[in-house]
Amino acid sequence: MQTTNLPCPSCNAVIKINIHELLNGAAFTCENCKARISMKPENKEVLQHAMEKLEAFKKTDPSS
Repeated sequence: MQTTNLPCPSCNAVIKINIHELLNGAAFTCENCKARISMKPENKEVLQHAMEKLEAFKKTDPSS
């Protein structure tokens, strides 16, 4: 499970999200202010491409 932390756009608290679940349409809720984070369908391809490039880089970078 690949998780990351994002700052809540409303209150700046930390929201833990799972990238793969986000790509599959999941929404995540800020525990502090209850704001919901989700991805617009038109941005899904951009994030998927960036994740693929990151994974490829990790395979070639000896420090990761």
